[in-house]
Amino acid sequence: MLTTQFYVLFDSRLGACAIAWQGDAITQIRLPDASPAETEAVLEGLPSRRHQRGQPPPFVRDAVARLRKHLAGRPQDLSSLPLALDRLPLARQKIYAAARTVVAGETVTYEELARKAGLPGAARAAGAAMAANPFLLAVPCHRVLGAGGALHGFSAFGGVLTKRALLKLEGVVTSVPRSPLPRRRPDGLEYDWGAALRSLRRQDPPLTKLIGRLRGQRMEIGAMQDPFESLFRAIVYQQLSGKAASTILGRVQALFGGGRFPSPDELLAADPVRLRGAGLSGSKEKALRDLASKALAGVVPSLAQLHRLRDEEIIERLTSVWGVGKWSVEMMLMFRLGRPDVLPVDDLGVRKGFGICFGLGRPGTAAELTAHAERWRPYRAVGSWLMWRAVDMKDGWRLPPKWVTRRAAEPTRFSLPQGRGRLAAHA
Repeated sequence: MLTTQFYVLFDSRLGACAIAWQGDAITQIRLPDASPAETEAVLEGLPSRRHQRGQPPPFVRDAVARLRKHLAGRPQDLSSLPLALDRLPLARQKIYAAARTVVAGETVTYEELARKAGLPGAARAAGAAMAANPFLLAVPCHRVLGAGGALHGFSAFGGVLTKRALLKLEGVVTSVPRSPLPRRRPDGLEYDWGAALRSLRRQDPPLTKLIGRLRGQRMEIGAMQDPFESLFRAIVYQQLSGKAASTILGRVQALFGGGRFPSPDELLAADPVRLRGAGLSGSKEKALRDLASKALAGVVPSLAQLHRLRDEEIIERLTSVWGVGKWSVEMMLMFRLGRPDVLPVDDLGVRKGFGICFGLGRPGTAAELTAHAERWRPYRAVGSWLMWRAVDMKDGWRLPPKWVTRRAAEPTRFSLPQGRGRLAAHA
């Protein structure tokens, strides 16, 4: 039977949030979606219940006031908010009750949360409960981290970036800059090419023959542009020939005078009709506007900031831009920033080369490549580049068969990244 619940939208520093209630209990707290209209569409479109706008009673008005203060950087104790927990399965009730004891400024792992809930060994259940949490902030799932402080996925709009922002409001620093900061060498790399090849020979002896056939070939690094401009170009070039993309990019730049890239402010203020008239599709216009918004918000870093960020955070930040995929950022890390330990596991060329090298008779799977490449650390970018070179060798060079069963067929014990994403263009 469908039951009616009421909701109200309220403004916050993060954007338009929503709170829903039924009777004397809060049934849902939502952080901002892409737009207030989308939040309303989600609430009113849920198949299991009906939501309609309502006049908030005193306990909801109190909750809204406290949530606004919290999101403004004044952490509040939200553990006393009346939540409709009794409608949930008992295990989830226990996990949510335990999470509510984790105060602002503190964090726990999923395993620690399970123990707090009286469910030792139920880290996966704790993770599933956090992923399904309808009471964001009041049940502070953003304070629950993976082993080693890893910021695992967050169900609210913005994902891990939103989780990071919420923790920052509470004084928890999760963005750890690289230290010491590597110096870029004259060849643009942050590492010694010769040392990388020696390490790969030592850690993965079958690659010795392939390395011996390079005949002086090596990875070439291009100059890194401002990240905003680099992603701007990549979005325009997506799924187009070089000539067509260059023409459209020139037309877009001409709109802003002097054939230059617009600033984020200028791009957001631009007339959509004029942008479309320059040749941008609707999806590319949307991606460029999202890029501009995230540049102004500081999500897209400056070039100076980019060099100080770890690979994982660069991927996390830049793939939050609509239309930018993980593969594009990995190419930026390898061929613009000269980072040593990047593994583009979803690149078909790398997987084909892996299959050639180890005699699989097919491209390697993501699992096989990920597991095998552990022995390439900290030079997985160079190992990946070698796989591309193996594809380029037209004579079908491959390793002796004995290495197939000894090396490539080992089972994987490592987590796989998500898919390539929506943007397949060099950044």
